[in-house]
Amino acid sequence: AFSGDDPRPRFRDPAEAPVQTTRQVDFWDMNLFAVTLHCRIASRGEDKVSILGAAIDTHRVEENCTSEKPDWSFTDTFWMDDSCLLWKSVQYIHPGLDPLETEILRPPAAH
Repeated sequence: AFSGDDPRPRFRDPAEAPVQTTRQVDFWDMNLFAVTLHCRIASRGEDKVSILGAAIDTHRVEENCTSEKPDWSFTDTFWMDDSCLLWKSVQYIHPGLDPLETEILRPPAAH
């Protein structure tokens, strides 16, 4: 969830300035709690994704994040359409794990 307005609509335009955000996460297995992630979200322009053989026009958005303890940096990538539906994402959730990749196979019925 976003604190304040949802910034996703602004990322349809690659000329928009990047957005700086912070959030806190817990890594129970590392005994680290309230780890602050400093992130920068920016549009990377139009991009097509292929899902089940269909080419979908999207806007690629990258979120570059860093933390001090643990010393960790990563880039999450999102592909969203003009309605801000996220069709695909590659997201890091833990410093010791590979990223999770998700794809939406069809839009929700109410979309």
